[in-house]
Amino acid sequence: MSIYAEMKKHLYKWFLKQREQHSHINGDMFKETTKTLNFKFYRKSFQASNSWLQNFKKHYGIRFLKIARENLSSQPELIAPCKQKLSEKIAKLQLGLEQIFNANESGLYWKLLPDKTYVSSMEKTAPGRKTEKQRITFLACANASGNHKVKDFLETQGLPIRALLLLDNAPSHPPAEELNKMDKCVTVMYMPPNVTQLIQPMDQNAIRLTKLFYRKNLLSQVVAKGDVGETLKAVTLRDAVSNLNLAWDKLKPIVIKKRWHKILRQNFHFEKEEEENIPLSVLKLRIRDEDPEYAQSEIMKILNVLDPSACDQNDVAV
Repeated sequence: MSIYAEMKKHLYKWFLKQREQHSHINGDMFKETTKTLNFKFYRKSFQASNSWLQNFKKHYGIRFLKIARENLSSQPELIAPCKQKLSEKIAKLQLGLEQIFNANESGLYWKLLPDKTYVSSMEKTAPGRKTEKQRITFLACANASGNHKVKDFLETQGLPIRALLLLDNAPSHPPAEELNKMDKCVTVMYMPPNVTQLIQPMDQNAIRLTKLFYRKNLLSQVVAKGDVGETLKAVTLRDAVSNLNLAWDKLKPIVIKKRWHKILRQNFHFEKEEEENIPLSVLKLRIRDEDPEYAQSEIMKILNVLDPSACDQNDVAV
């Protein structure tokens, strides 16, 4: 292995350590650290160019994203006690993956098109249309095996009629004691505050993917009719519910099951994947199946034939 290949590994380890602490890393920091590490390990001077840095980021799949402020206000120290409590509940109730559910609500602007668009080389600006801001709230619920997204199926699976429902501690939710009295077969457990963004399964991209698929369905509808303005006016709440149902059904069981890894790995065996050993061709297929960025690119392809507003990966309502 060459010196520069080894140095890239040192740099990547440094990067992962910084991200574990939620540190903000930009290109200049990468370049400066490259210089420091190269001198520390090899006593040689090295100045990383933009092209070298670009190749490094491409090799390790490093992306440049907007910082999610809500995650930074979380409390990771509460995760371990939450997992311990969950483990005790699972053991006490003797539950399998099919019997553990998580539900979380989210807002959706059901007529809102994205706010970026492709333009011709002659256009200096991109005039758009009036923003539609009708909003609905939907509830996403799925079990840890990923094969069931609502309820009332334990009997058909030949399982004991008991289940555990994980919820976040939103102020609008009734006390767990009150909910547990409603159905003796379903035990409700609330997660502690400020950990849901870190470990709640529905927050690990399940809801975001659903919204992206919904947006794709809406845009397909617009393309089919031709006139954007008139089509949006004709979209009803019933259409929104139908599109949302299609988007939710598009989530594959394996995609949902992966969302539970962070919170249930200590209780159940999940296949561990070594990302560095996965062939590029397999990664591409995986991205097509579940990655939000792929869904986003598909949306952009549809928008390419439109003239109004278009897509930003952060425009999906939360």
